Amino acid sequence: MNVYARYVEEESASKAEAIFVRGNVIWADITEGAYYPVFAVLPTDAVDKRVTWTSSNEEKATVDKKGKVTMLNTGKVTITGTLTSGESVSYVLNIYDPKETTLKRPTDIEVENDQVTIEMGSYGFNPYKLIPEEGPVQSDAIFVEAEDESIVVAGPAGELYPVSPGTTTVTVYDYISDN
Repeated sequence: MNVYARYVEEESASKAEAIFVRGNVIWADITEGAYYPVFAVLPTDAVDKRVTWTSSNEEKATVDKKGKVTMLNTGKVTITGTLTSGESVSYVLNIYDPKETTLKRPTDIEVENDQVTIEMGSYGFNPYKLIPEEGPVQSDAIFVEAEDESIVVAGPAGELYPVSPGTTTVTVYDYISDN
């Protein structure tokens, strides 16, 4: 295996501007031991993509430098990722015991905005929430997909990257329950 590295002057290096996590309220089975969030640091060509992860309650869950959450006890905990620029994102992790709690599929998905405008060379995101908002709602099968990927492409955390000028429909859906 070959590894290549190059030095980049700090003032010419692309800086990380934003971090996105797929889902803002997540239910995780404690018997799985760990939870791995799907997240993206933008822009994708940023040189410094370091994220410092923290847990609001380390008696319930700890989080390592790569974002892996080790679940210790059931309950609610907020996980926060912070870039070196100071930008941050948080999500609520509801740690449950499957012997005591049964997850439901979402009955609907609400997006925050009916329209999103994204400039070429930039990126965008349209937050969504699962209905019912009160848990426990299973969120592992939520996907974001563009109707015309020659105009915009959706990333793994739901971030949107314009490819060419135009208008297209972007759909957020649960591929298991077809919502």
